Amino acid sequence: MDPDSFRETFGAGVESAPALLEAKTLTVSKLMQLAPAGVADPSPLLYHDTLYAMAALTGVAAALHFAVGPVDTKYFEKEEGEEEGKEAKREKSE
Repeated sequence: MDPDSFRETFGAGVESAPALLEAKTLTVSKLMQLAPAGVADPSPLLYHDTLYAMAALTGVAAALHFAVGPVDTKYFEKEEGEEEGKEAKREKSE
């Protein structure tokens, strides 16, 4: 990219690109207008790999979600008064 055309378009040199990015003055679409003919626009591929990774993680999460079953009641914690209540019910039924 020609530094003179950059300075003419954005009013600052290439060294001030971080400040122009923060001010949202410098964008990919504006840079593509300055790019030489034949340079491919990277916009459609910016998040390409990230989105595939997120789709894979979502698939794994869905598979794990359906693999989880209910917890057996033998693993539940018993409260202190619960044992006494069961014994009292047994005595009444006998």
